[in-house]
Amino acid sequence: MNALNRVHVVADGAVSIGDRVQFWEGMIAHRLVCAVGAELRIGKLSPFNYGVSLRLR
Repeated sequence: MNALNRVHVVADGAVSIGDRVQFWEGMIAHRLVCAVGAELRIGKLSPFNYGVSLRLR
């Protein structure tokens, strides 16, 4: 995993980050929110551009 910017994570549910995940830098930080009972999995070779915001319920 490579994070070139801030990654704000709220892990009230299950969060699993797979191999070779990249969060690219930019002006806006990344945000991952996983609510109770939700599940987040990120597969191989999955780059994310800056400012990505994921909210799982």
